[in-house]
Amino acid sequence: MNLNSIASGTTTIALTTVQTNQALTRELQQRLIALGFQPGPVDGIWGNRTQTAYTAFATRNQFRPTEISPRAAQVLLGITTLNNIASGALTLALSTLQSAQGIVRELQQRLTTLGFQPGPVDGIWGNRTQTAYAAFATRTQLRATEISPRAAQILLGRQPLPTTTPTPTPTPTPTPTNPAVLQPPVTPTPTPAPTPAPTPTPAPVPTPTPSPRFAPADQAIPTGLRPISNGGLIWQMNRISADARVTRQIQQGLDAMGHRPGAIDGIWGGGTQAAYAAFARAYGFNANELSPQAALMLLEPAIPRIPVVRPTRSLQPKDFQDVARSIGCDVAAVRAVVDVEAAGSGFQRDGRPKILFEAHWFSEFTNGRFDNSNGDISSPVWNRNLYIGGAGEWDRLYKAVNLDREAALKSASWGLGQVMGFNHPAAGYRDAESFVRDMHESEGKQLGAMFNFIKSNRLDRFLINRDWAGFALRYNGESFRVNRYDEKLADAYEYWSNVA
Repeated sequence: MNLNSIASGTTTIALTTVQTNQALTRELQQRLIALGFQPGPVDGIWGNRTQTAYTAFATRNQFRPTEISPRAAQVLLGITTLNNIASGALTLALSTLQSAQGIVRELQQRLTTLGFQPGPVDGIWGNRTQTAYAAFATRTQLRATEISPRAAQILLGRQPLPTTTPTPTPTPTPTPTNPAVLQPPVTPTPTPAPTPAPTPTPAPVPTPTPSPRFAPADQAIPTGLRPISNGGLIWQMNRISADARVTRQIQQGLDAMGHRPGAIDGIWGGGTQAAYAAFARAYGFNANELSPQAALMLLEPAIPRIPVVRPTRSLQPKDFQDVARSIGCDVAAVRAVVDVEAAGSGFQRDGRPKILFEAHWFSEFTNGRFDNSNGDISSPVWNRNLYIGGAGEWDRLYKAVNLDREAALKSASWGLGQVMGFNHPAAGYRDAESFVRDMHESEGKQLGAMFNFIKSNRLDRFLINRDWAGFALRYNGESFRVNRYDEKLADAYEYWSNVA
């Protein structure tokens, strides 16, 4: 028995059964740590700290702390969206998901998009949603009592919805009139007098909608992706694919994202075509074209469905005031922490948040599935040599997102405070997806997440009391003395206290 078997079944397991199973206890301890709880050492022994951590997890998610239900196992494993199901290998009983409002709402949205009629998108599994899902399952020849990875992929549009050939409606054969059957007399309808035809009003000539600007056939292909991303023209892929220079750059971008185009040789073959089609599908681009937006994504890959905000929104005085008010400390204390502990700007020059991708956490969240095939982004142990830094960390993140979106978002640190994605509960968010979306929004949101994390770890009291050594010890560890973080905080506080 493991969390996968519980998550994919319908049986609720009493916690007393789990407590005697070392392997299951160890797995549960690992997942609790990944979700930001503190069960103590991962040793397979059910002690007080593990009990306290599981109770906190159950309370937060409104589960019973005396058992592990299939839904609790799904949340422990990170199965909280259709994307999680589509990216995994588990087929989940529908009955275990009907109480999960987030997935139900997402499923209702997808059913509506595909032309089924689940009723209001409210996260409530009623008769209309049940009927709509049963119709979807019948159409796709899948079971109506479960959601498999393939079902989730079709719902998300990653696989085409099977088409049905309409059965032609037979033309009714006219019934011959039987002269032996008396027909009721027909009263003739008087013919109305003809009405003079009105003088026709000239129809307004519609203003033509400007069509996308496609590159003229005689226009020379630009020298690379950057001029295409800066231009206003859409290029037909059959022209671009014949240019070795641009093809090579596309291949480099696809390879950095993990779409595997094959050899980076400037030759547009089947592997490059399949990789570009996968990239286009992820972002909603046309696979037969190269638009400025597609060229930009190849150069600066963002996360699909999480837009990059340009221009970036920098910190404002109100952001510091709001955080100080929420903690009960001086504004100068908040500014001092930002000066000493934050990452300078929360964004790169291209508008994407600053991140650092941690391969050992990605390995942890994916149970080491990609350690052998993708050792540059998945490692069982921390390895300093895997860091690239700067924009290169985004290439690593995007590659991981293609393998396991949620695990990837949890495995990076984000923005001003470099808060790890798996710490989203401590930062004030229900899931990593909404946390990362806000980290794209503004430095104000990044500042709020950083100080929510500080409050969740009870470090706010040191800021209120201006105990810089106490704060630095718990925020930076024992090395704070070597780096004089407490002195730097005190100096920064004094500076900001004297600034009008």
